[in-house]
Amino acid sequence: MIIVAALAATLTARAASEEGMTYRFDSDGTCTLLKADCAGDVVLPATVEHESRQYVLTTIGVGAFADSRVVTLSLPETIAEIGEDAFRRCIALEKVTVPTLEAWTRISFANEYASPLNGMRPLYIGDSPLTALEIPEGVPELKPYAFYDCSSLVTADLHGVSSVPPHCFDGCEGLRGIALDPGTTAVGEWAFSICTSLGEIRLPDSVAEVGQGAFYGCSSLKNVELPAALAYIPALGFAGCVSLEHLDFLPSSIQGVGDYAFYFCTGLERASFPEATKYFGQFLFRDCESLREVKIPAEDAQLDEFMFANCYRLESVGLPQEIEALPQGLFFECQSLKDVVLPLSVREIGPYAFGDCHSLPFLALPDGLLHIGECALYGCYALTRVDFPPSMESIAAEAFYQCPRLDQIHVRSAVPFNISFFSFDWRADREAHVFVPAASLQLYLDDKYGWGCFDNIEGLEEYNADTWLSVSWGGTEVGRPVEYGAEIQLCVLREDGSLPAKVTFNGAELAVSPDGYVTTPPVTGKSLLAVE
Repeated sequence: MIIVAALAATLTARAASEEGMTYRFDSDGTCTLLKADCAGDVVLPATVEHESRQYVLTTIGVGAFADSRVVTLSLPETIAEIGEDAFRRCIALEKVTVPTLEAWTRISFANEYASPLNGMRPLYIGDSPLTALEIPEGVPELKPYAFYDCSSLVTADLHGVSSVPPHCFDGCEGLRGIALDPGTTAVGEWAFSICTSLGEIRLPDSVAEVGQGAFYGCSSLKNVELPAALAYIPALGFAGCVSLEHLDFLPSSIQGVGDYAFYFCTGLERASFPEATKYFGQFLFRDCESLREVKIPAEDAQLDEFMFANCYRLESVGLPQEIEALPQGLFFECQSLKDVVLPLSVREIGPYAFGDCHSLPFLALPDGLLHIGECALYGCYALTRVDFPPSMESIAAEAFYQCPRLDQIHVRSAVPFNISFFSFDWRADREAHVFVPAASLQLYLDDKYGWGCFDNIEGLEEYNADTWLSVSWGGTEVGRPVEYGAEIQLCVLREDGSLPAKVTFNGAELAVSPDGYVTTPPVTGKSLLAVE
């Protein structure tokens, strides 16, 4: 046993070196342990004598015990600071002891490897392992990494502490219960990360901020209570919480949810957000393999890339009604997705937005859609038909690649829009039936490096762009384009509420309902509705 204690021995600089200890002595009467080349059981001194002067040991330097074979370590109550990587790769270390809990809470750790507890070691206060933490009087705050990887800790009563600092209980896999002070204002980054035994967490209403990854990897966490006024769920906040089944615990105040916030929550089955939630991070639900239902009520919500990637059981999602662009990879590998309604506001479908959505049989593209990105519907094996609105401007490479059942492609643009030579795969080029406006058929056939690559192109009269309805009423004539074959219903009451004398459609008289409505026959060309 190596005992380096001032009361047990008088150490000179040479003697310390011979025992494997190298110190730096400072003019203020303190010293730093620079290197501990030792093994077995080590007791560090409170003071070290050098050149007939006593120095207080306050600091363990950068990498001081790195790669050492120390088995047990006793620290004096004088230690105030431990440098970066001081205990990195101390694979033989089994036990850490300090004389008092107050002494331990005063230590500042530079990073996770500055703590001798890293690697899941127990902390002993005197002769007893620390299992139930109660903050001593006079300790108003804890330090980052204070109980990082503490394997002995089971419960933590944090009354008297105003905030939980970053990484404070990170890696405490045996921690089962936490009681926060009612006045707690913040929970820092990774504060309770990898607390795999923690079953519930209740944050008081005083908490205004929760840091990134605060509950990352809390695999037993089922019951969550968040402050009523909390505005933001941080990035990776609940990632890896595989026991969560729903998000009913989100308060109505939540405005945004950070990147990867619920990543790999494999037990999550449904998710609903309050109307105030408008900002959703990338990879938000990635690998939530049990997720089936998501509700996003805010019409102007902003979604981010790969938000639902690898949600294999997700069948339907209601998208925000004002969304203009589907982000890259939004539903990537959502293999059960069957029902998606694209809002009329959508102008662009991003790359891989529906990539490998194997079960998607049909996707209604809204009027006003302009662009479809690279591989947007790549690998949609069940897709049999696609209808492009007249507004389309471009389709990128491989947008419909590996869609082996795609049999019908309907195009309503009078002028062929841009597609890549590889927008569709060879099966579609050879076997799919492409329907275009009859008046534009030759234009499509002449598009040698685009639409002209298809073997089966047919012109349809109903897709011609000259379906137009004019209405003549009291000497005024107005008109608008209408969909081919549409039956238009109009109210033809006069300003005084009386019925018109006669209403005709292309010269044929129409019946007027008692409440003043007429319905035209199908509009198949330029037509005139006359109200007399």
